[in-house]
Amino acid sequence: AVVSTQSRDKQVGVYWCHNQGGSQFFIFSKDYEIVALRKNDYCLDNSNYSPGATLEWYPCHKMGGNQQWAYDVKTRQLKHVPSGNCLDVKDVKAKEAIKLNLCDGSETQEWEFSKVYSKELIWNKRR
Repeated sequence: AVVSTQSRDKQVGVYWCHNQGGSQFFIFSKDYEIVALRKNDYCLDNSNYSPGATLEWYPCHKMGGNQQWAYDVKTRQLKHVPSGNCLDVKDVKAKEAIKLNLCDGSETQEWEFSKVYSKELIWNKRR
Protein backbone atom coordinates (compact mmCIF):
# COMPACT_ATOMS: atom_id res chain seq x y z
CA ALA A 1 0.00 0.00 0.00
CA VAL A 2 1.05 3.60 -0.52
CA VAL A 3 0.03 7.06 0.71
CA SER A 4 -2.16 8.84 -1.79
CA THR A 5 -3.91 12.16 -2.19
CA GLN A 6 -7.61 11.59 -2.54
CA SER A 7 -9.37 13.50 -5.27
CA ARG A 8 -11.44 16.58 -4.44
CA ASP A 9 -10.66 16.75 -0.74
CA LYS A 10 -7.88 17.13 1.79
CA GLN A 11 -7.97 13.58 3.13
CA VAL A 12 -4.82 11.46 3.17
CA GLY A 13 -5.58 7.87 2.24
CA VAL A 14 -3.99 4.52 1.47
CA TYR A 15 -4.18 2.85 -1.94
CA TRP A 16 -2.43 0.04 -3.79
CA CYS A 17 0.80 1.15 -5.44
CA HIS A 18 0.38 1.80 -9.16
CA ASN A 19 3.91 3.13 -9.85
CA GLN A 20 2.50 5.90 -12.04
CA GLY A 21 3.47 8.85 -9.82
CA GLY A 22 0.67 11.42 -9.83
CA SER A 23 -1.35 11.15 -6.63
CA GLN A 24 1.33 8.85 -5.17
CA PHE A 25 4.32 11.15 -5.75
CA PHE A 26 5.71 12.94 -2.69
CA ILE A 27 8.94 14.48 -1.53
CA PHE A 28 10.40 14.89 1.93
CA SER A 29 11.57 18.48 1.65
CA LYS A 30 14.63 20.21 3.07
CA ASP A 31 12.11 22.01 5.32
CA TYR A 32 11.13 18.61 6.84
CA GLU A 33 7.73 18.62 5.11
CA ILE A 34 6.01 15.82 3.22
CA VAL A 35 4.89 17.53 0.02
CA ALA A 36 2.27 16.20 -2.43
CA LEU A 37 3.37 17.61 -5.75
CA ARG A 38 0.09 16.78 -7.50
CA LYS A 39 -1.84 18.98 -5.09
CA ASN A 40 0.13 22.11 -5.96
CA ASP A 41 2.55 22.03 -3.05
CA TYR A 42 0.24 20.88 -0.30
CA CYS A 43 1.89 19.38 2.78
CA LEU A 44 0.92 16.63 5.18
CA ASP A 45 -0.54 18.45 8.17
CA ASN A 46 -2.03 17.54 11.56
CA SER A 47 -3.30 19.80 14.32
CA ASN A 48 -4.77 17.02 16.50
CA TYR A 49 -1.92 15.51 18.47
CA SER A 50 -3.90 12.58 19.91
CA PRO A 51 -3.11 9.01 18.83
CA GLY A 52 -5.59 7.89 16.16
CA ALA A 53 -5.82 11.36 14.61
CA THR A 54 -6.19 11.54 10.83
CA LEU A 55 -4.18 13.86 8.58
CA GLU A 56 -4.97 16.43 5.91
CA TRP A 57 -3.25 18.10 2.98
CA TYR A 58 -2.81 21.79 3.72
CA PRO A 59 -0.94 24.52 1.82
CA CYS A 60 2.77 24.35 2.68
CA HIS A 61 3.87 27.26 4.88
CA LYS A 62 7.53 26.34 5.56
CA MET A 63 7.23 27.25 9.24
CA GLY A 64 7.44 23.73 10.69
CA GLY A 65 4.78 23.29 13.34
CA ASN A 66 1.96 20.96 12.27
CA GLN A 67 3.81 20.21 9.02
CA GLN A 68 7.16 19.20 10.50
CA TRP A 69 8.22 15.57 10.10
CA ALA A 70 11.30 13.48 10.81
CA TYR A 71 12.30 10.34 8.92
CA ASP A 72 14.48 7.64 10.45
CA VAL A 73 16.32 5.81 7.65
CA LYS A 74 17.00 2.79 9.91
CA THR A 75 13.48 2.16 11.26
CA ARG A 76 11.76 3.82 8.25
CA GLN A 77 9.37 5.63 10.57
CA LEU A 78 7.87 9.02 9.71
CA LYS A 79 7.43 10.95 12.93
CA HIS A 80 5.18 13.98 13.26
CA VAL A 81 7.54 16.16 15.29
CA PRO A 82 5.02 18.25 17.30
CA SER A 83 2.94 15.27 18.44
CA GLY A 84 5.74 12.70 18.64
CA ASN A 85 3.44 10.19 16.90
CA CYS A 86 4.23 8.13 13.78
CA LEU A 87 2.43 7.80 10.47
CA ASP A 88 0.60 4.47 10.71
CA VAL A 89 -1.69 2.25 8.62
CA LYS A 90 -2.61 -0.18 11.42
CA ASP A 91 -6.18 -1.41 10.82
CA VAL A 92 -6.53 0.92 7.81
CA LYS A 93 -8.05 -0.51 4.63
CA ALA A 94 -7.63 0.78 1.07
CA LYS A 95 -9.20 4.22 0.56
CA GLU A 96 -9.42 4.87 4.31
CA ALA A 97 -7.65 7.71 6.10
CA ILE A 98 -4.12 7.26 7.41
CA LYS A 99 -3.59 7.90 11.11
CA LEU A 100 -0.98 9.01 13.58
CA ASN A 101 -0.29 6.58 16.42
CA LEU A 102 2.27 6.16 19.17
CA CYS A 103 5.59 5.10 17.63
CA ASP A 104 5.96 1.39 18.38
CA GLY A 105 8.29 0.09 15.66
CA SER A 106 5.60 -2.02 13.99
CA GLU A 107 5.62 -2.81 10.26
CA THR A 108 2.53 -0.62 9.80
CA GLN A 109 4.74 2.37 10.62
CA GLU A 110 7.46 1.62 8.04
CA TRP A 111 7.69 3.92 5.02
CA GLU A 112 10.08 3.85 2.12
CA PHE A 113 11.31 6.68 -0.08
CA SER A 114 12.68 5.68 -3.47
CA LYS A 115 15.53 8.17 -2.97
CA VAL A 116 16.95 9.68 0.20
CA TYR A 117 19.37 12.48 -0.61
CA SER A 118 20.61 13.62 2.77
CA LYS A 119 21.63 12.22 6.11
CA GLU A 120 19.70 15.15 7.58
CA LEU A 121 16.58 12.99 7.15
CA ILE A 122 17.63 10.92 10.15
CA TRP A 123 15.56 11.69 13.24
CA ASN A 124 15.23 15.30 14.08
CA LYS A 125 16.86 16.08 17.42
CA ARG A 126 13.43 16.86 18.90
CA ARG A 127 12.64 13.17 19.17
